[in-house]
Amino acid sequence: MEKFMLFQYSAYYPTGGIHDLSDSFDTIEEAVAVAKETEYDYNHNEIVDRDNLAMVWCDGEYRI
Repeated sequence: MEKFMLFQYSAYYPTGGIHDLSDSFDTIEEAVAVAKETEYDYNHNEIVDRDNLAMVWCDGEYRI
């Protein structure tokens, strides 16, 4: 698994936890690009740094 994990879910039907994990990426830029491409399919997009489990990007904003 790569460093940045992308979680995507609908506000109405979140699956919860690891079930919302859609993919992982080597760079945050790759993860953000995919999140932006699919933002109309999902209400929420969150990117988590696997090394420290910190949310680094959420719904269009960096959290670093």
